[in-house]
Amino acid sequence: MRLLLVLVLTRAGITFSSYAIKRSLAQYSSRPRLGGSEARANTIGALLRSVSRYVLYFVGFVWAMDAIGIRAGSIMAAAGIGGLAVGFGAQNLVRDVISGFFILFEDQYEVGEFVTIDGASGIVEEVGLRSTRIRAFAGDVYFVPNGSIAKVTNHSRGDMRAWVEVSISYECDHNHAIEVANRACAALAGRLDYVVEGPKVMGIQNLGESGVVLSIWGKAQNMKQWALEREIRKEVKEAFEREGVEIPYPRTVVIHRREEEPSRSAGPSGPAGPEGGRAGDTGESW
Repeated sequence: MRLLLVLVLTRAGITFSSYAIKRSLAQYSSRPRLGGSEARANTIGALLRSVSRYVLYFVGFVWAMDAIGIRAGSIMAAAGIGGLAVGFGAQNLVRDVISGFFILFEDQYEVGEFVTIDGASGIVEEVGLRSTRIRAFAGDVYFVPNGSIAKVTNHSRGDMRAWVEVSISYECDHNHAIEVANRACAALAGRLDYVVEGPKVMGIQNLGESGVVLSIWGKAQNMKQWALEREIRKEVKEAFEREGVEIPYPRTVVIHRREEEPSRSAGPSGPAGPEGGRAGDTGESW
C-alpha cells in the first residue's frame, strides 16, 4: 500500500507541476511589459517540465525504496559516490546541460524560430535540457547536443530581406525595363500587407552571357521573405510580357567561314600558255 501510494503521489506531482508551469507561463506570456512572449514561454515551459519530471522521478524512487525496506540514507550515500564516479565519465552530458541553461537565459533562440545550427536549418521544436530538436522544411528532424553548438544563426529576429535577380536581353532598353519593373513592384507593395519596405529596382547587377541582370530589393516581415520573392518574380514577369520586354534565354551563335580552294585545272601561275608554259609565269616560285 505504501508503494502504491508513492506511485500515485509521484504521478499526481508530475501532473500538478505541469499544470502549474503551464498556468504560470500563460500569465507571463500575456504581459509584454515583463518581456514575455509565447515562443519564450514555450521554450521555458519545455525545460521546466523536463527538470520537474527528473526531480520527481528521483524523489519517487527514493520513497519507493524506503517503502520496501531499503533505507534512504544508504541510497543517498550510494548516489553521492556513484554520482561522483559517473560525473567523471559523463562530462559531455554535464556540458550539454550547462550549455542548455545558457542558451535559455541568453535567449539565443526560442521554440518556433527558424535557425541554422551546425549546418542544420529548420524550425526549433524543443529546447531540452540536453539537446535541441530542429525540424527542417523537408520534414527531417535534427537532434543537436547543446554542448556541441559553436555557432547559431537566428533568422527570426526582425524583418528579413527579399532579393530577386531578373534578366533582360541586351537588345532591350534597360531604362524602360527598370521603369516597368518599378511600376510592378509599387503595385505589389500596395497589395501585400507583409511588405515592410520596397520592393524597388536597385539597378544593373551584372552583365551575363545572354542578358543584363537587374537586382530587386525589398524587406518583408519575418518568415515572409520567400513569399515576397515569389510574388516579385511573378509580377515582374507579367509586366515584362505586357510591355514587350524580352526575357533572354541561353543561345549559341555559330559563325561558318568558307575558304575558297584553287581550281585543279589551274596551277599557281594560271592557265597554260601557247608554249606549254603557264600564262603569267615569271619564273618565280610560290
